[in-house]
Amino acid sequence: MTGARATSSIKSVAAGRSQWRGWRAFRAPVSSSGNRTNPNRAPQRCLSEHQEQRRLFLWLELMAAEFPERREDFDDIYAIPNGGFRHLATAGRLRAEGVKKAVPDVHCAVPVGIYHGLFIEMKSLTGTARPEQRARIARLRQRGYRAEVTRGWIVAARLIAEYLGLRWNPAWIAPVEVAAAQPSRSRNSHKPNCG
Repeated sequence: MTGARATSSIKSVAAGRSQWRGWRAFRAPVSSSGNRTNPNRAPQRCLSEHQEQRRLFLWLELMAAEFPERREDFDDIYAIPNGGFRHLATAGRLRAEGVKKAVPDVHCAVPVGIYHGLFIEMKSLTGTARPEQRARIARLRQRGYRAEVTRGWIVAARLIAEYLGLRWNPAWIAPVEVAAAQPSRSRNSHKPNCG
């Protein structure tokens, strides 16, 4: 199958599944020659950074329930709402209140070992950190924090588990995906960011 035919067949598959919110964008398994590499493989859905971060915090709720003795540790992991598109007046108010560019998305305010805490810059599976974000992460590392860029919620969850000394269990993934399938309160949660 040529590249053009593969693209048109993917579009027809996407059109047939358009009623499923999370499946609107596809990354087809295509080789460098433009041919599909595995026609039996299901297309992969591409989640936005918002959807990835939402799954991470669903996982944190699950962990707080599973490890009640560590509840305070999980309660001290929170999002830093410094990104996204806002009305100009709201953006001005937030800047006046001290919101800064390039601050990582998630902070774990639990000191462990030689680290004062953990910062995570969340990205979608196809996202990359901007130069100012990489500079901020380097500065946080110099100041005694563990700071990382992660692609996808599972990588971020594994990082948090490892940081807190928990052994990763792949069985934790399915309950999060089931919970994430429930409707979100966010208007834009269905819009993928596939780069």
